Amino acid sequence: MFSGIELTDEYRKAIAKIPNAELKELIGDTDSVTHVIVCDATKSSKIRRTGKLMAALCSNKCKHVLGIEWVIASGENSKRMDEADYTIDNKKYVGERASRENDKEKRRGE
Repeated sequence: MFSGIELTDEYRKAIAKIPNAELKELIGDTDSVTHVIVCDATKSSKIRRTGKLMAALCSNKCKHVLGIEWVIASGENSKRMDEADYTIDNKKYVGERASRENDKEKRRGE
């Protein structure tokens, strides 16, 4: 399931090459989703808190929150790549958010 990023034809083709991968698009499907793709690091590292993401995280099936790079690499290799290498590391994003907030505070003080 994709959450907060655009599902392009390129991504659909990559998913089609991953063995046993099934694309779920509806929020009602979150109870069967095992992987949620939440960001594209080439465009933004910001994770959007969407209904799909929240519902998937609340299900007992969702085991992986990943960047789009996992889909691309898995499609290129026609196999599921190790999710651990593509898991979104919240520490990275929390650090970036803190940096942006610090920049905002500095601008307010000017």
